[in-house]
Amino acid sequence: MKLNPLIFIISCLLVYSLHAQDIELYNQFSDKVDFTMIGNTLNTEENGLTTSCSILTSSMASLNLDAGDTIVSAYLYWAGSGSGDFEVTLNNQTIIAERTFLLASSELNFFSAFADVTNQVQAIGSGNYTLADLDLTNVIPNYCPQGLNFGGWAIIIVFSNDNLPVNQINIYDGLESISASNTNITIQLDNLNVIDNTAAKIGFLTWEGDTTNSIGESLTINGNILTNPPLNPINNVFNGTNSFTGESDLFNMDLDFYMIENYINIGDTSATIELRSSQDFIMLNSVVTKVNSKLPDAIVVLNSFQPSVCNEREVIIDFDISNVGFNTLNPNTPVSLYIDNVLITTIFTQDTLLPNQSENFNEIISIPNSVPQDFILTIVVDDDGNGNSTVFESNELNNSLPQEINFTELELPNLTLSDITIIDNTTNNTISINTSNLGSGDYEFSIDDEFNNYQDEPIFHNVSTGIHTIYVRDKNNCGVISIEVVVIGFPNFFTPNNDGHNDYWNANGLDTDFYTNSGIYIYNRFGKILAIIDPTLNGWDGLYNGKELPQTDYWFSVELVRSDGSIYERKGHFSLVRRR
Repeated sequence: MKLNPLIFIISCLLVYSLHAQDIELYNQFSDKVDFTMIGNTLNTEENGLTTSCSILTSSMASLNLDAGDTIVSAYLYWAGSGSGDFEVTLNNQTIIAERTFLLASSELNFFSAFADVTNQVQAIGSGNYTLADLDLTNVIPNYCPQGLNFGGWAIIIVFSNDNLPVNQINIYDGLESISASNTNITIQLDNLNVIDNTAAKIGFLTWEGDTTNSIGESLTINGNILTNPPLNPINNVFNGTNSFTGESDLFNMDLDFYMIENYINIGDTSATIELRSSQDFIMLNSVVTKVNSKLPDAIVVLNSFQPSVCNEREVIIDFDISNVGFNTLNPNTPVSLYIDNVLITTIFTQDTLLPNQSENFNEIISIPNSVPQDFILTIVVDDDGNGNSTVFESNELNNSLPQEINFTELELPNLTLSDITIIDNTTNNTISINTSNLGSGDYEFSIDDEFNNYQDEPIFHNVSTGIHTIYVRDKNNCGVISIEVVVIGFPNFFTPNNDGHNDYWNANGLDTDFYTNSGIYIYNRFGKILAIIDPTLNGWDGLYNGKELPQTDYWFSVELVRSDGSIYERKGHFSLVRRR
């Protein structure tokens, strides 16, 4: 845009006071991948002092993928004049900004927004994409006098294809600007791993560049000027073009890429880009690099976390170090463990890990007393304990695994008689334990043996009548608790012939420590009470008022009061057998 001297001075002052967000690495991919960009402007023509002050609220762009291309990730950026419109639609689906960027001044502001639209783009694939509801119509009138009114959007798409070589894709973003008062910015792109520079390329998403205002304009990487004539001349690369499609009417935004295989070297881990402009106001939003990078890639997989000894602040951590890259991960790769960002210990891998191989670790670590019950455990592979990497990897952003931990010191289980269910007076007496009230530990169970014969199932079968002791033991050696129970049985018959065998009828298994108040009533078939017996004594001898009753069936009812106040009731019948 051409500015008269007064407007030029105002524009310079406004831009001079802008505050930016540094361009930094956002995400990294390593596989048989490449990238492309689509997008469109909302400007109807290039802005300037003589152009109309109007702007669209929607525009469309097309994505055309080749056969075999599979979308891995898709990131939507939209930008414009003003403080921001952070809710838009993409193909009629509402998109809310997940991250925002702002260039702020006391007079004029500019914004950019970001959203991950991978799922949506994967579902649609090749086709038309319309971004709508980006409404800046009430904002731009304040920007038109300076020729700074603009709006637009873009999607950066990472895709895979089995026919591609193994590449590393780095996506950097932020919002930095150049102008007459800030004529250059220099940005170092870190975390590169250049194994082969063949077909290396770099892409740029920029806003507000003008075709007619290119004084002192240049773009370099490692001191080499980038150009792509005739679309992007050497001195006018920010000129409203899309070098992915060959379009030249992307007013006040640029989607461009450049081949850089001659400007980077094998072994490079960084590159330096520089943007210059003596007049045009240009905002850099994203940079994407693609380099061949067949390297290892170590990740952490946490399998389990559990206390090792009851009520001691030690835990067992079981995890794997896996190589998901495309080259060998050598032994002695450091693995550091942090609790709430404080280093606990550093260990080292022992194995040579080929691609898709893993090494398991089972470590006991002590939790400092100063650590609260809730904390963050972070395992970081390729970390020497000081935050330094020792291995070149294809992806340096996936080494860390933070895990929220709730460390509850184990306690002995809580067990009462109300948690015990006894089914007795059967051919298969059972004792079962309700485990829902025991606690959060891992328990096992035994009957009448504190040290042996433990089982995982909380039920015992074929239990004899009488007093039994139930043991509950914590599997982490937290301890053992016990509780005594009584299994009661009622004989089916008795033979009161004074031969010393089975001469009395009574309940089996009763104990006054369990049943403090009890009585058993004996009836004939007409309901007449024949005897009331004390279950703690011999029982009924078959007499009524000193006379022998005939051989037949009799009935009983029993009400027993346990020591905890609960009531045990049972009714049934039995046979009196006369044997001479």
